[in-house]
Amino acid sequence: FALRTSAASTALVDKFPNAVFLQAPYFGQGSGIRPPGVGAFTGPAVHYADVLYRCGYDTAAHLESLVKRWRQIFERVNLAGVVGDASPTTVLAAAGRIPVVHIGSAFATPPAGKPFLHLSPSSRSGAKDREARVFDVIQQVSGSLGVPSLNSVSDLLGLAENFSCTLPELDPYRT
Repeated sequence: FALRTSAASTALVDKFPNAVFLQAPYFGQGSGIRPPGVGAFTGPAVHYADVLYRCGYDTAAHLESLVKRWRQIFERVNLAGVVGDASPTTVLAAAGRIPVVHIGSAFATPPAGKPFLHLSPSSRSGAKDREARVFDVIQQVSGSLGVPSLNSVSDLLGLAENFSCTLPELDPYRT
């Protein structure tokens, strides 16, 4: 198991006593990827690209570091497949190498190839520009690390088998 927090591994260690628990790469204070004092986009996250931007898709250097750290984990444990929970960077790191099943809430598993929905009509200002920046970062990393090329940010999760786990009333993509 590669988990972001030690609390998550504590909750699982009794259920899986022989499992190996590793620190999952993440973008945040104390991660070694996001330098102290460096801020990411701080406005409201109005669509999925905003979430990606906050999670290390703000610069090619940050995203490349995350992808490389995931690949180190994959090599260390010699995986046959990956099951990830709301883990788009794991999808990107495994793309074309290891099969991935990606699960998450409806917002965390937007349909591949479809435009991202905005949480409110008034939140669209600047969203296209932020999505374009995220796409540019993904393209830079894809080219340098041999990841399959994408046509849009929303194609990212198309590199995995996706399962949205949510109530229909909470699914912004239900239609």
